[in-house]
Amino acid sequence: MARHTWATLAFHSGQPVGIISQALGHSSLRVTETYLKPFGNELVDKANRQLIASVRKCKWKNETEYRAGL
Repeated sequence: MARHTWATLAFHSGQPVGIISQALGHSSLRVTETYLKPFGNELVDKANRQLIASVRKCKWKNETEYRAGL
């Protein structure tokens, strides 16, 4: 459990997968990537939410400027 927690914290703090793999003593990056795979979707989901929010803000701003004649 401590190894998994360490790997998860390292991954979310932006540590390279290669460093995590070496620290855990995995035989290959593939093993580490499989170990961390469930967490990858969380990052993609967060990135998508941020992108959608920025598009909505931009669209709203443009509509407001258009209505104001800017």
